Amino acid sequence: ETNIPDRIHQGLCVFDYMEDHRTAMKYRSEDLPFIVRNRPEILGTVNKWHQDGYIAKMLDDPTRTYLMHASETPNFLYWDMTREEYPDNYVPPSTTQRITYPEYLKLAATFNETSKHYYLFVEGFWSTSDLNFRWYMFDEFPMFKPKNVDMFNEVVHIDYQKLHCKFHNNQKGAHAVMHFDSGSNLIVLLQGQRRILLADPTQCSKLELHRAGHPSVRHTTLDFDNLDPSSTLMFNEVVTQPGDALYIPSYWFHDLTSLSDDVAQCGAWSTATMNHKPIIQQCGHFGL
Repeated sequence: ETNIPDRIHQGLCVFDYMEDHRTAMKYRSEDLPFIVRNRPEILGTVNKWHQDGYIAKMLDDPTRTYLMHASETPNFLYWDMTREEYPDNYVPPSTTQRITYPEYLKLAATFNETSKHYYLFVEGFWSTSDLNFRWYMFDEFPMFKPKNVDMFNEVVHIDYQKLHCKFHNNQKGAHAVMHFDSGSNLIVLLQGQRRILLADPTQCSKLELHRAGHPSVRHTTLDFDNLDPSSTLMFNEVVTQPGDALYIPSYWFHDLTSLSDDVAQCGAWSTATMNHKPIIQQCGHFGL
């Protein structure tokens, strides 16, 4: 369902960056998810990214290509064919190719009910010691620069950082299937609205995950639009707005759906906390 209701119940605590900073940091230290909003630098970037042509000016570099994912359905999920086990006649759920930003926009503009679904993955580095690795996109998110001790950047022990952004254009309903990551995520939404379902690691056994060794390990096989009425699975639901930063701890399950035609989000490398790893291992996912 991608129709946005008039009123939205947020299933997580929402903190003001200026007024609730200490509380938000406490939640982060306790490995609990939350939303933080009203950070001035982020709001400034949101404003710029809503100006006509601003994103295109940043990304329209004929010498640079980006990774585009394409799928026959709106459902996107990670896959890795180097995994040890995969079913007979297995077909990867998406394809990838390097493409320029104008080429991507041209494809996205032709989207209809029978065409493929696309999203663009953009990434780059900033190094404090190597001037050849100073991607200009970091100027949009100075809090992510390495060595910067900040709620938004916990990787302060190395001299480089990777920034990554995802763009869904003309792709309302694009869906990242519920999964967990071993590293934490702090997802900053710049454009559009996204619906996120969150389940804590104790729900692992109820999510019917692909087995360890499968190309799409860490992802659920459940269809959340057609859950068994007898399911006891519990999860939270939130809808993020431009300027919101959603913190997702390590090993928490998350499922994301674009509620707007155009969606843009960014994040950076983070560390992994081990508090929930034993629960995931008990669920049959070792070495993750």
